[in-house]
Amino acid sequence: MGLAVALAGGYLLTQLGPASMFSSLLLVLLGYLVGEAVSRGAGRRISRELVWLAGGLTVLGVVFGRVAMVLTRIPESLPLGMRLEAAASFGMLEIVGNLFGLLFLVLAVVVATSRVR
Repeated sequence: MGLAVALAGGYLLTQLGPASMFSSLLLVLLGYLVGEAVSRGAGRRISRELVWLAGGLTVLGVVFGRVAMVLTRIPESLPLGMRLEAAASFGMLEIVGNLFGLLFLVLAVVVATSRVR
C-alpha cells in the first residue's frame, strides 16, 4: 500500500512543474500519506523496520517521479539503457542539486517516519 502511494504521489508531484513553495509543501504531504499508508498496511504495528520502510518509500517515490519526468524529456532515438542511465543521473542531480528541495525531502522523510512510530 505504501509503495503505491509513494510511486503515484512522486509521479504526480513532478507533474506540478518546477520546485516552488507549493510543491515543497506537497512533498511533505506525500511523506505524511506514505507514512500513513505504511502504518495502516501494517495494521498500526510499530517496528523499526516499518519506520525505515516509510522513509525509504518516501525517497523512492520522489526519485521515481523525478526519473520518470526526466525520462520523458530524453529523445527516444537513444537506446533504452542510455536513456535510463541519463534519466537516473539527471533525476538525482535535480534532487540533490537543489538544497531547498533536499531540505523538504528530509522533512518529508521525518514526517513519514513519524506516522509509523
